Amino acid sequence: MYPAEFHDIQEYTKKKTDKRKELIEDGKMTEAQSEKDPVVLYICKPESGSQGRGIFIATKVEEMRIQLNRTYERNREKLNEYVKIEQGIDTAMQHSNPKTQIQVDNIMQRRMERPENQYIVQKYIKKPALHQGHKYDFRIYVLITSVISPMTIFLYDDGLVRLASQKYDPSKSFDDPYVHLTNYSLNRNCKDFDSAKHKLRLRDVLQGELVSSSGNGRTYRKKAEQIWHEIEEIVVKTLMVVQPQLQHLYRTSQAKEPDICCDLLGFDVMLDHKLKPWMLEVNHMPSFRADTGMDDEIKHDLIKNTQQILQLSIEQRRQLDMVIKGEQRLAMQYGNVRRMTVKEHCERVRFDHNLIDSYIPGNKFKRIFPVDPGCGGLATNGDELEDIYAKLEKTSNTIWKKQVGMIQKKEVNPNLHEKKKKRKNKKNLLTSMTSHIKKGDPEKDQN
Repeated sequence: MYPAEFHDIQEYTKKKTDKRKELIEDGKMTEAQSEKDPVVLYICKPESGSQGRGIFIATKVEEMRIQLNRTYERNREKLNEYVKIEQGIDTAMQHSNPKTQIQVDNIMQRRMERPENQYIVQKYIKKPALHQGHKYDFRIYVLITSVISPMTIFLYDDGLVRLASQKYDPSKSFDDPYVHLTNYSLNRNCKDFDSAKHKLRLRDVLQGELVSSSGNGRTYRKKAEQIWHEIEEIVVKTLMVVQPQLQHLYRTSQAKEPDICCDLLGFDVMLDHKLKPWMLEVNHMPSFRADTGMDDEIKHDLIKNTQQILQLSIEQRRQLDMVIKGEQRLAMQYGNVRRMTVKEHCERVRFDHNLIDSYIPGNKFKRIFPVDPGCGGLATNGDELEDIYAKLEKTSNTIWKKQVGMIQKKEVNPNLHEKKKKRKNKKNLLTSMTSHIKKGDPEKDQN
């Protein structure tokens, strides 16, 4: 995060720079080669940006800092205007006539345009895998149906492959977004863009064996099944980091409609020249715009399969409305509603995910967490699966406790005080003996 964690960026850059100097001193790289190949590239994105807006690539830390500070200065006036709008909302909301409501709607629309001064800084992948000479990434869809431990995660077996509209050439300027960025909403504005060539179906690309060639002539091969397993691992680890926080928020909110609490996320994943997948970002509001027939087919099936897993139907909605209205009547009659216990709330939202495959055999979602022993992916047997669960849960809880400032209390040994007392008495006795020897007769001291 910039500027909050700028020191970490500087430290990382310094390590890379020192390593580059060692290569030059050892004769493994010349000064000319070093100038052509930047020590590290950073790609900077607005914290809550979308559609490729505000993204740029920097070759030096100072260059990045100057550009971000310029952006901050440009946004300062917009930020002041935004604050005035925020202050005006309360005044406008006090009136309920139609003209004032239109004014409020306009203010709320402008409220959405808050300028971004927080940036995500990532290491740029200088050697990506290419498809027909173009840089590309995967849009993968992930469904979460429960955040109560263990959280339930499903991975859709299809998605999109977004290609840059121009062929990748590392020697070209980093200011050219049509070479270095894969955002569909950005590339479609390029004159060379062809939706049939630059937007493909994931299932058609990620199949069989993938082949990638590096600049030194070396060829890398990897089976699509192995890449899928590595992507599953990335998804699970990413979501497990935030699981304790989501669970805390969910338990404290006690939503009125817990059975429909879910989230459909869009993971952007890129392969490097060695065909290793890297997670670029997570979109909590992935686009469902369908510009092509392939788009419409993939996203239509995605939404349909999501509704099947969540068991959403008109009849179920009617039954849920009856339950909620009954709770409201009780609240009006007795003045309050009894809060459910944590156990009651968890049981109300929990459904048996093991039954999904049996009652929806044609569903394209695959449950990747928790997984059953022997199903592949993260684990191949029960013992290995248990170890992975324990490690993920322990790590995520440690991160959560650090974030909220919680310190684990160590267990106090009841005999610890007694041991310290005995150790202190022994030390005092030795000190007394030493002082007595120093004051006594030299011959006696020798004896």
